[in-house]
Amino acid sequence: MERFRDKLSKVGAGVEPSKTLAVTALAKRLQAEGRDIISLTAGEPDFRTPDVVAAAGIAAIREGATRYTAAAGEPALRETVARVYAERWGVPLAPAQVCVSAGAKPLLYYLIAILADPGDEVLFPVPFWVSYEAMVKMRGAVPVPVGTRREDDLKLSAAGLDAALTPRSKVLLLNNPTNPTGAVYTRDELAAIAEVARARDLVILSDEIYEDLVFNGHRHQSLYNLADWLPERTIVVSGVSKSFAMTGWRLGYAIGDAAVIEALASYQSQALSSPSQISQRAALAGLGDGWGAVAAMREAFERRLNYCLGRMPALGLPYIEPSGAFYIFFDTSPACVKRGWADGQEFCARLLEETGVALIPGDAFGMPGWARLSFAASDEDLARAFDRLEGFLA
Repeated sequence: MERFRDKLSKVGAGVEPSKTLAVTALAKRLQAEGRDIISLTAGEPDFRTPDVVAAAGIAAIREGATRYTAAAGEPALRETVARVYAERWGVPLAPAQVCVSAGAKPLLYYLIAILADPGDEVLFPVPFWVSYEAMVKMRGAVPVPVGTRREDDLKLSAAGLDAALTPRSKVLLLNNPTNPTGAVYTRDELAAIAEVARARDLVILSDEIYEDLVFNGHRHQSLYNLADWLPERTIVVSGVSKSFAMTGWRLGYAIGDAAVIEALASYQSQALSSPSQISQRAALAGLGDGWGAVAAMREAFERRLNYCLGRMPALGLPYIEPSGAFYIFFDTSPACVKRGWADGQEFCARLLEETGVALIPGDAFGMPGWARLSFAASDEDLARAFDRLEGFLA
């Protein structure tokens, strides 16, 4: 079988596995071996899928709703997504402007595929979600990570975006709220970025998967309804994975101009066929009757966030104070300099080996000196993890 190493394409040979999934898998393996591991690596809620959602999925199986559907999703779900977001954004939306898929992740890849030709540049701020750079490379387009500043909470600035643009720039990929920092863009920040995109004729892919998880009085502002001209150049990608604790159900959706959604559905028909009918029925129930569970999870995440923020100063490490998602992104450099460690990767490796606390090193997000802590964990595990972190850094 060694001969297949020489048969791989450049994409096949060059693509790297997800670093976040790799660290999470390592933590689970160590737990299975009997180690006392506290994993704060999760990019998913630790709650059960709401009962009303799970019941709808079970009912779908029992009713035989286990078939192919239309490539863009079942009409009832597309209609519901359009209605929910039309009410949320205060803009008219039609089902033809919605494409449902097996998670937000494939939608982002499919959209890059239908928007960016090989050699076109796709821009995104640093730090970035681990898969953005890989997706762009897999398409043959050119990833352009755009630097950010600590004083801006590591958010993209309009000036930074403008300085990074070239004649080959075509797509801006923006995550709000942001993974890994939990930063939430203000209306003014988004408006300034949007004006640069308009002036330079960029298409905007707005990854808003954490839109329902915003805390402590902050509000999420979508790019789609920020100005009346933005729907013509913006595609929003979201879904039920984070809001409804449905990561394993694999169900996301894109909202945009009907023409791009038609092209997206055609691409998906060849790459995927259609999303799971079972998951679609479950998501339909969630978007109808599951919002109470979303509010309860958001309250729990806010409580956990505030607990973590109360414990972060004792660590003596600079961090970005999050307003959304369920992560805290912090700078390991003071500890690494003091102890002669190379970077956040060595910090996380030593932390796991010595204390059993698993974090994601910042190099997965384009910032090697940093680390990401997920507070999608029980109150007890968070308390134990911070106790161990304080001891580790003492």
